[in-house]
Amino acid sequence: MRHPHRDCLPILMFAALGQLALAQAAGPKITVLGASLSKGMSLGEEVTRRGAGGLISAIPEPRKSTIGLAQLLTRVVASQPTDHSDLYLFMNPASRVQRQVQAAIEEQPDLILGIDLIFWFGYWPDVSELSKEDAGSDLLQAYGQHDREIEKTLRSLEKQTVGLATVDELLAKTKATIVLGDYPDMFGANPMMLAAKHIPLRRTLDELNRRLHEFAAQRPRVLVYPLADYVTRAKLGKVPLPDAGGRLVTSDGAMQADNLHPTRLGTALVLHELYGFLTTQLAKDADRLLGPRPSFATLVEKAGAQKDLDAMRAQTAKEATVGK
Repeated sequence: MRHPHRDCLPILMFAALGQLALAQAAGPKITVLGASLSKGMSLGEEVTRRGAGGLISAIPEPRKSTIGLAQLLTRVVASQPTDHSDLYLFMNPASRVQRQVQAAIEEQPDLILGIDLIFWFGYWPDVSELSKEDAGSDLLQAYGQHDREIEKTLRSLEKQTVGLATVDELLAKTKATIVLGDYPDMFGANPMMLAAKHIPLRRTLDELNRRLHEFAAQRPRVLVYPLADYVTRAKLGKVPLPDAGGRLVTSDGAMQADNLHPTRLGTALVLHELYGFLTTQLAKDADRLLGPRPSFATLVEKAGAQKDLDAMRAQTAKEATVGK
């Protein structure tokens, strides 16, 4: 007499093997968290949405268009990343970032890319006027004085504490490697997009970055990508164009007209440098998590920046000819 469940065993084994094969084929999970760099903020679209498109009609298209880092990543990585970044994270960082964190926890990714995840946990400090009777924050009370610059600095540091607490939550509830960007100096941004009062003081940025690196040094699964260094070079026109014999990308080529967000070419440059960073930091794990590193030419094509790059090269060649 045959066992009643014997005929089911081959079917169950086949199903189990099939599920295993699907899991292996799916590869590592990548989740993108963050704000406008990750989501993509095109100046033309945003200003038009605000009803002021005429103000930038004369600006060349490459300087008011971009692609989000997350979207570009999905075009070059085999295992499709999920994107939970939020263009309007600045409006309420504490609550909006929690939505991203909970989504990442549910997905249980292997790699979390949060290049601008904590940007607004430091930028846009609360600088509302305080009454003479109000001693200010707990941190301010410790200083025993009421000084507007000190208050602004401490509010930034308080925001950072909240942001880093969310990173600790991700560390506790996932097994992911988490990549954060440090705090760039965005002084010089168009005040319509980012007012000077919302930019931390230079010494505050230094302290924010010191604390961030100290935080990461104590947490092996947290890596800090040098976003600040990239932004400084982009603003000065000192980002090298890969495979171009040391030629540099102009600031207009790397950044949109708001001097705050990257162009399409700028996003390709950021991702190119991010790949290099992760290859160094993760060694063989970089290939496992991200797959083969795409060429810069591929990144430019997928970012929709080929015409912009060709125009820049043509202009550079013309200037070189005139200079002879």
